[in-house]
Order: sequence, then C-alpha cells, then structure tokens
Amino acid sequence: MKSLSSHIKHITEVQNIDYYDTLTDEEKGNFDKSTFFIFEKLGLCMELIPILDKFKSVLKGEKGKRLYTALIEVIPKGIYTYKQIKKGKIKRYNPIMVDLMVKEYQCSTNTAKEYIEVLEGIGKYEEELERLMGKYGVAPNGKSKK
Repeated sequence: MKSLSSHIKHITEVQNIDYYDTLTDEEKGNFDKSTFFIFEKLGLCMELIPILDKFKSVLKGEKGKRLYTALIEVIPKGIYTYKQIKKGKIKRYNPIMVDLMVKEYQCSTNTAKEYIEVLEGIGKYEEELERLMGKYGVAPNGKSKK
C-alpha cells in the first residue's frame, strides 16, 4: 500500500505521468482520500507555498489522476525540505485517534499515523480528534457513547 510519503515523493521528486495508473484500486482510493493531507504536507514546504496558493483554488475539488497530473505540472521536480513536524509532541500515538483515522479514511495504521503527524504539524490534531469522536460516538475514555 502506498503511503502519504510515497504520494508526496512521486508528486515532487519522481513526477511519473503514469504513476496514478500504476496504483491499485485500493491505492487510488487512498490517494483520493488523502487529498487534504497531500495539500497540508506540501504546504509545510516554504518553496511550495506560493505555488499552492496560486493554484489551490483551481485544484480545489480535483481528485485522482487529474489532481496528480496538475500537481506535477505546477510543482517543479526536486527534493524539498518540509517544516519540521513536531514529532517530539507525539510520544505515543493515541490508539483511539489511530482507530478513528483508520475508520474515517479507510487506511492502514501506518498511514493513519502519517495523517496524525500532519495534523500535529498544522495544529489541528485536537480539533480533528473531537470531530471524529463526535462523528463515531466515542467518549474520551474510548468507549462508545450510549
């Protein structure tokens, strides 16, 4: 299964026009569900912010191959540095949040952890945890609300 990091690498470094076509149906679904996280991760690169700001309104709502193709057309091929996500803050992944992310995005545990790191990096972890707990009826102790 291709991870968020793999998608980002292909968008910025590899830029193979056929990349999306090489994905399995499950991986294509994962790519499509990862759109928010792809933009947020790319937004952690100072060099890419002006490009993303310029094209975000045009790319909004795009998914799949069209999104991938558009991104590789506007992002210059290269190796980029991303603002350091505060990994020290995540000492241990909250198993409730990991489970909720897996459920919400129908992704692997490792992908869920990557998403959590992005949420931490952009300061939206708590907000997303509350949203998902409310959506799935999970109490703060991890048990279902009755």
